[in-house]
Amino acid sequence: MELSDGTWIYDAGKTEESPETKGMAFLVRKNFKDYIEGFCKHSDRVISCKVKLQEGSLQIIQVYAPTTDYDDEEAEKFYEDLENAIEKKCANTVIMGDFNAKIGVKDEDEENEWIGPFGIGTRNERGEKLIDFCTANRLFVTNSFFKKPRPRYWTWESPGGDYKKIYYRPFKKMTAYCEKL
Repeated sequence: MELSDGTWIYDAGKTEESPETKGMAFLVRKNFKDYIEGFCKHSDRVISCKVKLQEGSLQIIQVYAPTTDYDDEEAEKFYEDLENAIEKKCANTVIMGDFNAKIGVKDEDEENEWIGPFGIGTRNERGEKLIDFCTANRLFVTNSFFKKPRPRYWTWESPGGDYKKIYYRPFKKMTAYCEKL
């Protein structure tokens, strides 16, 4: 769908057949429209976009993983859909979105090249699943390779930006709380 300013929206959201769907979308500026090779809805939680590069293509996959409120079956289905979305012949793939997982701080004796030294907090079960998926698919958890400045130690922001879930590292221990900004 094209908006009045020429921006394009590829919406993989609610339909008459599935009104319970929450919806996901790509927003593409008009000057990038000609570089888009196509879009694909893989599930209610996984969509992808293929972009032409000077040499080859870039596959961008947008995800919204189930929270821990959902059972493991829903998480398994999500990772199956994500696995199916990854186009093996595309050399450049970026997967972004909300994985609802905490990879935490990398253990000192952990030899996993797919996660970096700058994780935050404690790893949870969904974080373990994400790391296993990345390892199996040779994907880097890139935000764990860059040290963030202290004001950027938040992992969640409320709609409207009034609250953020913030992690601080006092005395090598991690604490979390919501803070009104």
